[in-house]
Amino acid sequence: RYWADASMASSWSLREDFMQVDQTAAALIAICRDTLSRPSEEAEALVRTRWPAVEKGAEALVKMVREDGWHAPACDLWETLSGTFVYTNAGIYQALLQSSRMAARAGRADIAAHWTELCRKMKAATIAIHTGEYFPRGMAGYDEPDMAADSSTLGISEPYEMLSPSVPEERRLIETNLEFIERSLSHTLPDGGTGIRR
Repeated sequence: RYWADASMASSWSLREDFMQVDQTAAALIAICRDTLSRPSEEAEALVRTRWPAVEKGAEALVKMVREDGWHAPACDLWETLSGTFVYTNAGIYQALLQSSRMAARAGRADIAAHWTELCRKMKAATIAIHTGEYFPRGMAGYDEPDMAADSSTLGISEPYEMLSPSVPEERRLIETNLEFIERSLSHTLPDGGTGIRR
């Protein structure tokens, strides 16, 4: 992490397998969406100034994506586990999707096509572990899903929009996952309300 003046800031993610790549993804998503939401002339000027940062950030994420469509080990949303997670995969997916749109605007159709294809692979890998009832937390190594239920998997639809409720099959996956999490992770709060454990 860095301060606004470019000096090194504090960080608690010093281990290589415990990097908070979901935060890198979130920053790229915000930069790209802000840039591309502007009126055409303003967007063009912002693309020119922001593209170098977006390209560097996206390339760092690309290097973390394995051949099987999953990210290399990183920390989870809750900053407690190191591994490969649905939440983080969805975050990287959306960051690369938005970055590919920026690449196209920057005249880099080659990079845009590569990142879009990588997004397709990541989405397919993530959907493939849906059990019929829910999305497991992620992958335990390269071959086996980490079967734990984790509310972070809700991030596959919101905020990261890897799956869309407007696509019937994707809506089914979103709904079954939500229903499973509600059944598995609900608990009663001291005030009588209901909460979802992580």
